[in-house]
Amino acid sequence: MDAACKVLNGWCAYYGPEGYVDSAGAYAQGVMTGSWYYYHNNVFPFKRKDYENGQFIKDTLYVIPSQDSLSKKTPGLPGEVESSFKGGGEGWAKYLQENLSYPLQAQKANIQGMVILQFIIDQKGKVQDPEIDRSVEYSLDEEALRIIQKSPAWLPASKDGKVLKSWKLQPVIFMLIEKKGRVI
Repeated sequence: MDAACKVLNGWCAYYGPEGYVDSAGAYAQGVMTGSWYYYHNNVFPFKRKDYENGQFIKDTLYVIPSQDSLSKKTPGLPGEVESSFKGGGEGWAKYLQENLSYPLQAQKANIQGMVILQFIIDQKGKVQDPEIDRSVEYSLDEEALRIIQKSPAWLPASKDGKVLKSWKLQPVIFMLIEKKGRVI
């Protein structure tokens, strides 16, 4: 193996001991670049760190909806409840499992990764203006957009009892799993 093969270049994900994605981002010529996302149980990013040519630029913390956030106020933000998918992380995972289709062209090319979507949850819980925040590949991007546009109503955000629009950043992870000699 020559030295060029040992230099990290491209999208990368690190996994924790439980098998969940711990963090993911890109390398360019062996240095971190762009946005790196840090996850809680593979579902919700709780932190984003931005790099340029290996130099740390800034970080952003996100509020992680808890299983019972539907009935509790978000800690540290008096009177505020963040919008969330009905059923929390487990509900989101079940929705993806039942509705997500891994595009055949991406499967054949062994393309995997995490598409990150940004969108608005309106006062009725409907998804508005979904866009790709972080692209992986066209067919995966399109499937992520389809799945978010098709999603049922979310629980809208509120502040002091008043229902509000909110901005969301949501990952959709595409990962091929080999099972008994076949990729699923």
